[in-house]
Amino acid sequence: GQRRRLSIAEKLIHMPTVLILDEPTSGLDSSSSFTICQLLNDLARNHRRTVILTIHQPRLEIFRLFDDLLLLGTGGYQAYFGDAQGASKFFEDNEVTSNGVEFKNYENPADALIDLLEENRSAPSSQYMQEEGHEGQGDDDHDNNGAISQLQDVWESSCEYKALLRVLASLRIGPNDGDGEGEAQEEEEEEGNRGAGWVNQTWILFSRRFERLMSNAYGRIINYAQVCLVTIVICDAFTYATYQNDAFTPAYQATMTLFLVSSYAMITQYLVFVPEYFEERQVVWRERKGGFLKIESYVLAGLVAETPEAILTGILVLGVSYLYCDLNADRGYARFAFVILLIGLSAWQSLIQLLSMMSDSIGVVYTLTFMILGVGTLYGGLTINYSYIPWYFVWAYYISVPALTYRALIFNDLYCCKYTATCEEFQHAMLGLYTPVNLDGGEDMSTATCPSQLQESGTNNPTNMGPAYLAYMNIGQPTKYRALIAMAMMITLFRILAMLVLWAREWAQQNLREEHRDRVLEKFSQLELHRADQGAADRKLGNRN
Repeated sequence: GQRRRLSIAEKLIHMPTVLILDEPTSGLDSSSSFTICQLLNDLARNHRRTVILTIHQPRLEIFRLFDDLLLLGTGGYQAYFGDAQGASKFFEDNEVTSNGVEFKNYENPADALIDLLEENRSAPSSQYMQEEGHEGQGDDDHDNNGAISQLQDVWESSCEYKALLRVLASLRIGPNDGDGEGEAQEEEEEEGNRGAGWVNQTWILFSRRFERLMSNAYGRIINYAQVCLVTIVICDAFTYATYQNDAFTPAYQATMTLFLVSSYAMITQYLVFVPEYFEERQVVWRERKGGFLKIESYVLAGLVAETPEAILTGILVLGVSYLYCDLNADRGYARFAFVILLIGLSAWQSLIQLLSMMSDSIGVVYTLTFMILGVGTLYGGLTINYSYIPWYFVWAYYISVPALTYRALIFNDLYCCKYTATCEEFQHAMLGLYTPVNLDGGEDMSTATCPSQLQESGTNNPTNMGPAYLAYMNIGQPTKYRALIAMAMMITLFRILAMLVLWAREWAQQNLREEHRDRVLEKFSQLELHRADQGAADRKLGNRN
């Protein structure tokens, strides 16, 4: 009994999603058996684990803990599958009684069901006689080949069995390998498979991924609290007070805030999802090898499962930023900022999936992801002006997801109409930035003329300075919408490339297996030829002797 409990405890250390147990109560006393089953019931109900077990002669308290029950007759044929507490009613409704087995005479339904299975072993079902070729043979011959309970016929003719077939057909995510039972059933199963397709498979894979991500609720709460805290720290660094009528610093503060919080949001995504892809990799390859997984469903399920994380991260990051920082709080611009960050994070997640599919080394994936993020941050057009970006890094300005994201956010915040200035305020700001001296014969900035926008509006009329700031940073007007479209296209492109990478790797592995098999067969053939030659030589030598 102690050894049995220890073996169960060993399996529970890693909290598997599915727990399969063969007679876990064997060798235990009644009280210990009930305690073990209570623990398993708690795992299923409160920790959302699937528990499958075989058991003999369960006591009444244990039987009441079961959700579903599968009864097997002699030879392993199904006699019932469904609600455990409704099994007795099923047989009573179908008038299945034998040799005095009356359910009302039993306190424990499990005892009645076991007696019913034992009492219905005498006659084989008609289907068994047809399948095994025993028609017209006697009971002795039947007993030698394994008796089948007559309950099988009752079960397979019931409405519950047909409903179960329809459910199984709708849930099937792999190829239909069974022969079926008659043309009607084959048509029904084929229709169920068509109805399931990649949509149902995507839903199953999404549910599995999302449930695993949410299994550690405490850890997720800590992560989200950390996101809020880091965002507050970034905002706090750029909310310092400026002198009165400063025409430049508020725009700089907003620019750096959006730049850093969007970069941090990108970091949180690969810290979450790179380990997730490697954790599920072995399961995915096994399912794919068994023909139960479609690559397109797996990739699409990743997109669906990761989108809530992008939404929640975007809400937290931008929500804290708009509450704590002096950003453009116009509703239209604030909503568009969330759309930009959501699309940017989704495109970044798609790139993470692609990189994770390319290598079996988590270190390599982390390195590639960090390098792409770093290059996009450095050469995205903010820290280094576009005019000074080396030609071999210009690609980062146009196609880097982090660069497109933070440039679109900055354009959205600065363009209109938060940051305004008059000609007098502009000149006052220039006095704060430059000393009133002529540097190298250049213009004395203390007497700089106002920009054209301010000259047109008049000396004392405030004018929107957002376009001037954006022009200085070389961020043109079409950037916001162009970046949004580009990132939306990248979501599709990266997911398609992830599918192609998986198909290519599967094809390469298949070729390697076939080459290995051919080499083994060739060596085996050579060995057989060598043995044949050796035998012929031995026979020749024997004839000479």
